[in-house]
Amino acid sequence: MKVPPDPDLFDAIISAFSEEEKFKKPRMRKISTGLEPHILKTIQGGRVLLVEDSEINQLVATEYLKKAHMDISIASNGEEAVTMVMENSYDLVLMDIQMPVMDGYEACRRIRALADPAQRKVPVVAMTANALTGDREKSLAAGMNHHIAKPIQPAELYSALVSYISPGDRPLPEEYYNSDHGEQQQKNLKLRIRKKFADESRSLLEVLEQAVSHSDSSMIRRSMHTLTGIAGNAGFNEVEALARRIHDSEVVVPEDVSQLRILMNEVWKEIDHTSELTESESSAGITPDLNASETIALLQKTLELLDTDIQEAAASAAGLAGSCLQEVRSNQSVLLEYIEEYDMDKAAEFLSSLLKQTGGE
Repeated sequence: MKVPPDPDLFDAIISAFSEEEKFKKPRMRKISTGLEPHILKTIQGGRVLLVEDSEINQLVATEYLKKAHMDISIASNGEEAVTMVMENSYDLVLMDIQMPVMDGYEACRRIRALADPAQRKVPVVAMTANALTGDREKSLAAGMNHHIAKPIQPAELYSALVSYISPGDRPLPEEYYNSDHGEQQQKNLKLRIRKKFADESRSLLEVLEQAVSHSDSSMIRRSMHTLTGIAGNAGFNEVEALARRIHDSEVVVPEDVSQLRILMNEVWKEIDHTSELTESESSAGITPDLNASETIALLQKTLELLDTDIQEAAASAAGLAGSCLQEVRSNQSVLLEYIEEYDMDKAAEFLSSLLKQTGGE
């Protein structure tokens, strides 16, 4: 594992800034290959701003950050990121490059121009599906401290965290990752990522085919850049490789686009089949053990827990799979998704709706 950043990288960073104010070289702490919990423990509770427009990439990056007990905030584009940096204090910013509204390069340039020294000097680590020399140079020129590739490699991400976040005694975030209760969460996460990949990739393929018909090379590259990143994070390596080839081609080969369509149809069919199979197995393996009144009580308990203990709320919601009420069982996975994504407003609204349907309100 490479330990970022290397000396040449820092020299490039320093030379990219004005003569009036050059950044000091951060103090490095080398770590060996693999995840070393005792090292990550020194930075747990660190405040990280994740700037990423893809829901799939948000899910994957957030899961890795939760495992390191980071306190995570999310921005969906560069403009949101600049505003959040101005209004909050962060230990590190993970910045995607290609985003709508404002890209990562411009966002970093604006952060580096802020008046507050602490805000201006916050470490910024670029994330992109194309970690090539040119991308690194552009990132450095925009004021970023380092550059990691997508799909995210945990060791590379964790190395960047310990390199740029100063050790300190910080409180753990409220929704910190608990590895003792993470097995089912991981299964749910994988299923959500695959479903979201199906949704996002369908749109991206339509954009690609339209861009090809209009000879729009910029849109071709942008759509394939995004598909490369989400395919890698979702684990579809063949799609990632083909999307990267189309992205890197000076002239798009029609056969590649046709091959991508065929491959995507197979992937979508596999995702749909897996989802149906998972739901079927879940239903077959569960014997309803909650009667109607017990179901209503558990729904009410889950709603109350949303304000006090999110982990317990998730556990309570998981128990709804044993309800005798079909409308509750069939919607339990949706409720869990809201809770595990920390969308408490939607979870509360959804629970209230279920309570009305079951006569609990």
